[in-house]
Amino acid sequence: MSPSSPDTPTTPHDRLLPAIGMTNVLVVAVAALVFVPKFKLVFDGFGGDLPQATLMMLATYRAWGLAALLVPAVWLLWPDRQARGVAALLTGIATALALTGFGLWACYSPIFLLAERVG
Repeated sequence: MSPSSPDTPTTPHDRLLPAIGMTNVLVVAVAALVFVPKFKLVFDGFGGDLPQATLMMLATYRAWGLAALLVPAVWLLWPDRQARGVAALLTGIATALALTGFGLWACYSPIFLLAERVG
């Protein structure tokens, strides 16, 4: 196989970058598995209706680890072979940030809603 073959990595980091991207997503998914159940206990004590985002998070957080599969998908399907490692890394970072932002918003929305009603 020649060095310019499309199946060979183009840089030494070509396989390391997707692994780092996947790790970002998996860390967020594991954090959700640890922290969301604690928030659920708090939500159960509210006794009221929860915001839609919170209900969606409670229904889906156990599957957030599957989002890590986006990283190898981007790595395999990215049209520019020289940039696919970076594209996969950025996909992992963006996915982890999106899940983190959504999770924080969904966890704290009921608390802010309760504060509005009380205050």
